[in-house]
Amino acid sequence: MSFSTFSRRRASLSSSRRRLEGVGSGRFPSNLLSFFLGITLCYLNVSPSFIPHNEELHQNQEAAAVVMTNSASLIYSKDELKKIFNEIVKKEVQYNNWDMGCNDLQFLAPYFRSILYRRGWSENRSRKVIIDVGANSGDDTLSILKSFQPILQMCHPYSIPIQLISVEPSPKVFCEMTDTVSTKLVEEDSRNSLLLNVALSDKTGHLIFADPGNEGGKLIGDNYTTLAKMTPGELESFSHCKYEDGELTDMPIDNERKSAVPTYTLDLLLSSLEEPGLEKVHRDEEIFVVKIDTEGHDYNVLLGAKDLLRRKRITFIIFEVWTNHFVKLIAQYMMQYDYQCFLLTKDTLVPVQERDWWYFHMDNFTSGWWGNGLCGIKGSNDMQLLWRMYHSDNLKLINSYDLL
Repeated sequence: MSFSTFSRRRASLSSSRRRLEGVGSGRFPSNLLSFFLGITLCYLNVSPSFIPHNEELHQNQEAAAVVMTNSASLIYSKDELKKIFNEIVKKEVQYNNWDMGCNDLQFLAPYFRSILYRRGWSENRSRKVIIDVGANSGDDTLSILKSFQPILQMCHPYSIPIQLISVEPSPKVFCEMTDTVSTKLVEEDSRNSLLLNVALSDKTGHLIFADPGNEGGKLIGDNYTTLAKMTPGELESFSHCKYEDGELTDMPIDNERKSAVPTYTLDLLLSSLEEPGLEKVHRDEEIFVVKIDTEGHDYNVLLGAKDLLRRKRITFIIFEVWTNHFVKLIAQYMMQYDYQCFLLTKDTLVPVQERDWWYFHMDNFTSGWWGNGLCGIKGSNDMQLLWRMYHSDNLKLINSYDLL
């Protein structure tokens, strides 16, 4: 590095230091200033001997070394973590506490977008796939497209494009979704979204779907047959409302209504969409998020994604929680593929795993609560970054990820 280049970087560093000192006593930990300066020096690859007259810089390096030496004080022990998580579970998992149920993809979208763009500056900005299983009337579809909308105007080349696949099995609700989405999407969003009137499970066939015509529909039948990959003609059929204009206007909610719905596994659906003639998904393209809300069928949807999970093609999964048994099943299943799972609370990701991270309160409180869970690839850069962002106001919790 030339001396002139170093001088410019040092001036920038001094300016950054003044800005950080101006943060004051807010949520930014003041004792991290020296640490960040030390890290910056490592990035610049500057040795103290190169600038022997800069006493202030020497002092900052020494302060950073003290912080690193005392890092043990900036991390929880495993026993402390268990106590903290137990208290959170006791507080949040309660009868009629619906707050946890609202911590879903819409709540997490800003974090996910940040992760994508943090990646984007250093890697190819390839398209990412987001799959919404149980898309309902289209509100989530619109919210996802808005949350991940591209950067506009001169910075557009720095955008990371997405392909959204929204799956809704109820014919009536699917028609409501297509109507909602078609009236509110701009042309570019329409090209980046695929709406499908199919179901997903761990088996294929034309399953019987309890279809009251609202968000309470769920698979109930067992008419399992082997389905081949989806054809272009089937894709065209599954992408359009089956009712004529006006038919839905007077269609009442009917708890006795049932429909036969084409049902795929997630593995079969993705491999179909990769085929020539369909090509809605590129082969081996990353599936950045799968959101599942299928009224108790989420575990079966994940059972139908074995190949995708084995190949680590899915980065994050969000699923709905109704019972403790359900949480434990999913967490144990995902462990087989090196994913770790968490309960989502408004300010904490609570790890769930039968051997090390299970909570007796959940065994004593088995129903009457609603929430969401998150799974990510254990130890991945994305999972660690989400953990740190989610707990940005708790330095000790940030540093405790490796204990999970």
